[in-house]
Amino acid sequence: GGFPLYLVGELPSHVMGFAITFAAGLMSGCSVVLYIEALEFESSLLYVTIYTVIGMSLIHLISHLVGDIEDFEFAGLTGKSASKALLIVLSMGLHSLGEGISVGVSATAERESIGLLVIISLAIHNIPEGIAVSL
Repeated sequence: GGFPLYLVGELPSHVMGFAITFAAGLMSGCSVVLYIEALEFESSLLYVTIYTVIGMSLIHLISHLVGDIEDFEFAGLTGKSASKALLIVLSMGLHSLGEGISVGVSATAERESIGLLVIISLAIHNIPEGIAVSL
């Protein structure tokens, strides 16, 4: 995903905004598909919703705990730049874990089209995501 940025150099803000929005839209679409698929395995809407809220809360908690530390050092960076870098590393690690689980679960689904849809969506989503993260 970051390779096109390497070739092009710095992107204008409107292109960057498009890349972030496009990545968010694709990932949201994948999330909806996975949410619906989760209901096939877990019949309780309440449990699926609780698990989803727990995942969202975990990302929010990491953002809250790490995002605003001013006297922080990480990867040669200091201050808010370091805390933002750590937040990106932690979030992307969890994000990749979620992507891996979603690909694995969707690949074993009874409907093969779900697995293919998730894999293609994630592959397309990783292009603008890589551009956004590499900035």
